[in-house]
Amino acid sequence: MDKRFSKLAKWTLLAACVACVAWAFFAYRSMDATIRNAYAQWWVADIVTLHLEANDESWPNSWDELRDDYDTCVKTSGRPWSFEELSQRVIVNWNVDTIKLKKVVADGSDFRVIWLRDGTTSYWKSSEPNRIIRDYLRSKMNEQPADARVPTNIEISH
Repeated sequence: MDKRFSKLAKWTLLAACVACVAWAFFAYRSMDATIRNAYAQWWVADIVTLHLEANDESWPNSWDELRDDYDTCVKTSGRPWSFEELSQRVIVNWNVDTIKLKKVVADGSDFRVIWLRDGTTSYWKSSEPNRIIRDYLRSKMNEQPADARVPTNIEISH
């Protein structure tokens, strides 16, 4: 009986060790993916705002249009991401009308124009990508002269 118990204890200990190693591996992979996703969204939002700034607030139509803005980010922050990895991790809605988006911002409504391909919602507290875009557009709206701003709830007829 002692021999049998000893053998069972060894197999149980071995199974527990394998389970712990597997758990640690999956926990590391999950944390790594979460952190990389959070930074990837932040980068893409920054790249889009650079594009908006450089192109009279015209929304990009494809990843190709963001390549030069990516290069600008790399010059200031280094190269933690390849352009290809960003485009594989993050989805950008290419069918955005910036004028309509500004109205949404002015109304205080939420929108979703940048998100993760894997469906998770990993981001750093102040770096949610849609918030970055919203804050950028809001800052641009506040830079306009007061007489250029039109309230969004008043219709203008000509």
